[in-house]
Amino acid sequence: MRRLALTAAAIFAAFVMAPAPQARADMMSACAGDIASLCPNVPNGRGRISACLMGYSDRLSPACGPEVAAVAASGSRNILVPSSVRRSLRPGFSAPLPASCDADAANLCSGIPTTEGRIFACLYARDARVSATCKSDIDAALKAAN
Repeated sequence: MRRLALTAAAIFAAFVMAPAPQARADMMSACAGDIASLCPNVPNGRGRISACLMGYSDRLSPACGPEVAAVAASGSRNILVPSSVRRSLRPGFSAPLPASCDADAANLCSGIPTTEGRIFACLYARDARVSATCKSDIDAALKAAN
């Protein structure tokens, strides 16, 4: 039994410590300047930097844009950004930003139209600074839209 537990732990550690997918590694390298200018103070992990860059897709540098598009195009294989956030970035997505998020959007995502799905990605990227009411309302809005 102990041997089984050690084997499972080793497999889990190998999975967790495995290098990031090449597309994400390329994105992080190509987008270093964009991350510094567009996504300062966005913590790494749970796809928040990818989501932030996707939110600012219209402002990305020529080197960064294709790399972000490659990560975004990975579709259901992209486990970094939650599926509800990825769906908000698809063409034709339509869901109003909840009124409870107006202040957070203005403070954290300036320049991203609140009528576009990109605002959901931007707020997800900064979720630690988004109000609890806004987070709850965003979850409901995304579930209703999808």
